[in-house]
Amino acid sequence: THTISHSDERPFKCPSCPKAFKIKSRLMAHKISHSDERPFKCPSCPKAFKIKSRLTAHKLYHSGEKPFECLSCQNSYCCNFSLIVDERFHHGGGGTLRCETCDRAYAEKR
Repeated sequence: THTISHSDERPFKCPSCPKAFKIKSRLMAHKISHSDERPFKCPSCPKAFKIKSRLTAHKLYHSGEKPFECLSCQNSYCCNFSLIVDERFHHGGGGTLRCETCDRAYAEKR
């Protein structure tokens, strides 16, 4: 319940690593990270995923659908992660390298 979120106690310990969790369902979700099994297979390519939501996001790549649009530059992306990278690095929110001409920030040299 909600009161658990305010406690520092983490009674659900992972048997494979030092991580511990406040809620049993979080431990169960974490255990997947230790498995090599990838039961969610893409029907369009050889990729497979441990988590169904990752497959769902990956399928957008094949469909060409790009529902995540950057409000600053109007570029669109198939996954939210790519939008976050765009906002963080192309719009000055954390890129480590800057263009000497336009001052845009980038994560790596281009």
